[in-house]
Amino acid sequence: MTHIVPPPPQHPTIPVEELRPRYAILQSRRESCELQHWCISIVIMSIFFSSCALVLCGFMIVKPALATQGFKEATCIVEETISLGKRECKCGGFSNDDPYCESRFLCIQVRVKYHDPQESNHDTANPWNIQLPAYDDNSTSYINDVAEPNHFNGILYENELQVQSKNKDCSYSVCKPSERSNLVAVNYFKQRKGEREERYTCYYNPLNNTQVIGERFYKKVHIFHALFWPSAIFVISIVSYCLVRRCHREEKLAQKRYNEMHGISTANKGNFISDMKDRNYMQPIRTEHGFIPNGLPADYSSSNTMTRLTSYNGPCTRG
Repeated sequence: MTHIVPPPPQHPTIPVEELRPRYAILQSRRESCELQHWCISIVIMSIFFSSCALVLCGFMIVKPALATQGFKEATCIVEETISLGKRECKCGGFSNDDPYCESRFLCIQVRVKYHDPQESNHDTANPWNIQLPAYDDNSTSYINDVAEPNHFNGILYENELQVQSKNKDCSYSVCKPSERSNLVAVNYFKQRKGEREERYTCYYNPLNNTQVIGERFYKKVHIFHALFWPSAIFVISIVSYCLVRRCHREEKLAQKRYNEMHGISTANKGNFISDMKDRNYMQPIRTEHGFIPNGLPADYSSSNTMTRLTSYNGPCTRG
């Protein structure tokens, strides 16, 4: 009777019990490396979004707010409100389904006169400290002229954003898809700020007496928040990126020294395939007994799952 000799095993015997603690160490290093790469990705995204937020806040909040920080408070009296016809505008944006939406609104111009209460003193009828001649009761116009404060004429704008808009001759701008909605909004603004002889507090530009705003939308606290939080996140992200990259480099250098001490070659061949293999997390474990393969044949009868587990060659083998 012929005795059939089984073929030799295709893979060498793997000392699983000896490799078990080493595999646990390599697995923990792999998780640490993956965490570092995730941190680097998150920090880079934080740098990008914080820089975008800083630019947007600078143009949308800081620029118009700084342009009107020198405005002084005054009391405005509406002289007249005139209509300058309809103006075309683009109503497309994030809040509209049609990015090419166009509409029209009625341009009105509110003309006001104002005086600064701080520059007028009604209690002092003789500001020059000179002896005035006595007038009778029927001649008091001179005294009234002295006591009357100086008035300036200007165009009223809704707020500092309207001053920076392209329709600088309009006191109010609105752009909705429906022209009827725009007309309703313009009439509402006219009722609030454009009724003849109406008085309210306003702010004027000392360098340009014709610029007057009815409301100051942004204050100094808005400028602070618009600059501080994006800048703080940007600086923290830069510092975090430098720290994570430094830790990453030190770990790679430590692994390189460990490989040199144990005679493990780390030289890369100058081709694309070997570079991709070196950057793969799931490389086989390199031991003194050989390699743990990345997979075993389908007919390999082994109940130990450790022989089927793979890891990579040390921590952070990529980038």
